[in-house]
Amino acid sequence: MKIINNLVGVAVILLGLCFTTTSCAKKPTPTPAPAPVSPASTYTFNAMGVTTTGVQYSISSQTQSLQITGSNASANNNGNEQTVTITINNAVNSVGSYTLSATNNNTGIYTSGSNTFRYSTGNSPYVGTLNITKYDATNRVMSVSFNFDALETFPTAGSQHGTIYGSFDNISF
Repeated sequence: MKIINNLVGVAVILLGLCFTTTSCAKKPTPTPAPAPVSPASTYTFNAMGVTTTGVQYSISSQTQSLQITGSNASANNNGNEQTVTITINNAVNSVGSYTLSATNNNTGIYTSGSNTFRYSTGNSPYVGTLNITKYDATNRVMSVSFNFDALETFPTAGSQHGTIYGSFDNISF
């Protein structure tokens, strides 16, 4: 009887140790921290001596044309948006320089506000250049710099002109 009592005592002690070192309750699974969301890269461009900040660029690349638009509309939303639109009217699939002029049917356009003021390239001397410094078709990213002299087309055609320039790196297309 003494042996059975000792065995029961040892069993109780072992079970007690087992329950104190491990818990029967479910342990909560830690929730992984969400990956930080990177904001879209913003850039600047300069139009007639005034730097526009908070510019986001987008690229539309078709088989027969390329259009690049840079705007600070999401930064302002107050009617004072600044936009640059550059259009190359032929296929673009490599680095290179492209002339923005009426002769080449390529344009550089700057608008202020809701088209309150509009300036555009045209005939010489109101021309410019788009330089594509990186064209990565595999990852679909492009780096660009541009500059052009544009003539006012709205509200008063031909009354003023100005220089517009800017650049960006690794924008998706």
